[in-house]
Amino acid sequence: MINKTLDDITEEDLQRLIQNAIPEKKNLEYKAEIPLNSDREKIRFLADVSSFANANGGDLCIGIVEDREKGIPQEIRGVKIENPDKEILRIESLIRDGITPRLSPVEIRCLKMLNENFIILLRIQPSWMSPHRVILKGHDKFYSRNSAGKYQMDVDELRNAFTLADTVRKNISNFRTDRIFKIEANETPVLCYESAKTIFHLIPLVSLSRPISFEIKSLVRSPDILNKMQPMGHTAHERRYNFDGYLTYSIGQENKASSYFQFYRNGIIESVEAYWLSRDKYIQIASLERGIIESLSDYLILMRGLRIPVPIFMFLTLVGVKDHRIPPSRDTYLLSAEHMIGRDILQLRELIIEDYPTKVDAILKPIFDSLWNAGGYSEDPYYAEDGTWSGPGS
Repeated sequence: MINKTLDDITEEDLQRLIQNAIPEKKNLEYKAEIPLNSDREKIRFLADVSSFANANGGDLCIGIVEDREKGIPQEIRGVKIENPDKEILRIESLIRDGITPRLSPVEIRCLKMLNENFIILLRIQPSWMSPHRVILKGHDKFYSRNSAGKYQMDVDELRNAFTLADTVRKNISNFRTDRIFKIEANETPVLCYESAKTIFHLIPLVSLSRPISFEIKSLVRSPDILNKMQPMGHTAHERRYNFDGYLTYSIGQENKASSYFQFYRNGIIESVEAYWLSRDKYIQIASLERGIIESLSDYLILMRGLRIPVPIFMFLTLVGVKDHRIPPSRDTYLLSAEHMIGRDILQLRELIIEDYPTKVDAILKPIFDSLWNAGGYSEDPYYAEDGTWSGPGS
């Protein structure tokens, strides 16, 4: 895989692949042409794409001629494309219809060269729903990759792939459950208010599916990264290294934290807020939703900057909220029992982020709707018809 975001790759970067004789490998493959003119070519292309998804992901570079014996690039020739946007749609449609289960969105870019031809770059992420199989024209086969390229998976590999997928899902669920119970028991990285809490988790699939570790010291040297490491709904007053990674938090009364942000070395983010669910048992719902929207936006910018691949699982949990109310306005305190939350731990709908969004309010609506459902309402009233969150009074 080329060590840059797809949008940042230049023709000079590709020329360096030739200069440095970078060979094809498990996460990188070259093709001279775009092979989509016949069913056989389409199946071979889908086998390449699915093999990356079933392994550790990688880049497919179309328009680069290779030495077939050595597997190293020889020439960046490019391919002729009349309409790049139309070509991307054609590739996306083929991937969508020719592979099952459906893949997370594949990044595709047509990079225009000085000779007016294009290099087509595809970045395929490792999939949390693997193994995927090619189904075009009844092909019905599974592929994976090793250092020699793609190959057809055997029965044992398929069995292991299905088992691994189940294990990763269980690991994610177990991590969330363990953290909820520890936070509810006030076993937190910094002493917090002993009140109801909002718990926010972002768990990249890669963090619990294979070894990954960030060098914290190098991360926090960057102001851009450090500025995004803010506790949910608050500005950090304190920052420090800790055993799990890096911690920022906001100090309130009695030298206790009203909110904290924990960045784990494996890329997981945990943020906890202890003020929105106030002690008179009504939820400051507008502040909560606005804070989550702002925090999710910042955290995803942070993760994208760290090149953490999607998918990323988002979980929102409220603890200590039995008999809490969601008032339709800040001035309404006395509501009927129908508007009281009936459980102490409220695990809201999970969100699977399969691509880095430009705006996050629309993707959060199902989660916020489920919170309002718990409070006796049909949906979140703060959303406009176009999916934009406007807050109270809109």
